[in-house]
Amino acid sequence: MSGEMALALGDLWREAHNHIDRGRFDKAIEKYKYILVRYADNSLANEYANAYLGDILFTLSQTNLAESHIKKALSLRGTRNDNEHAMSLYSAIS
Repeated sequence: MSGEMALALGDLWREAHNHIDRGRFDKAIEKYKYILVRYADNSLANEYANAYLGDILFTLSQTNLAESHIKKALSLRGTRNDNEHAMSLYSAIS
């Protein structure tokens, strides 16, 4: 990923987190869905965007959709053990 793309992705993460901090979950969901489309070839970005989407949707009591995103995040994680966020979310809904 080029430096410019990494910067843009970093900006999107910050914007999404700011929306979450302000309780604007709909705006955060839009950002994460955009990341899934814009950075479709970046498995790590997709992993974390799916994990955060799952977290937001779980908070909004949309458990079926949340579970789908969390399972996607875990499948992208593969054998790595560094996405504890997705792992703990999956434990919460299982």
